[in-house]
Amino acid sequence: MGEQARIVSTLLLAMDRLDHRILFVGATNHPDMLDRAVRRRFDMEIDMPLATEDAVHALVKSLSARHPGLPFADFLPARCDGRSLADLEREMLSRGREWVIKKSGRI
Repeated sequence: MGEQARIVSTLLLAMDRLDHRILFVGATNHPDMLDRAVRRRFDMEIDMPLATEDAVHALVKSLSARHPGLPFADFLPARCDGRSLADLEREMLSRGREWVIKKSGRI
């Protein structure tokens, strides 16, 4: 516990010493575990909700437009609920790369 307190203290000091013109951005998947003193240093919090069905369809449409000819609808994981769009995009792009390599006959 002492090590964690030292880390938080060091972080707070560093944040307090930042020039007012600097934009400091932080992100966490566990806001409930973030120290309250650290959290108070941020002027704004933006909640990034998990993927909705509409957002997943928009992602498929966007990826298909950026990479014509790849069947991104086929690359969707069986379960999308409870996952972030960034996670889904990474997985779908990875499946797209595998698909292209298999189509080229290199595997």
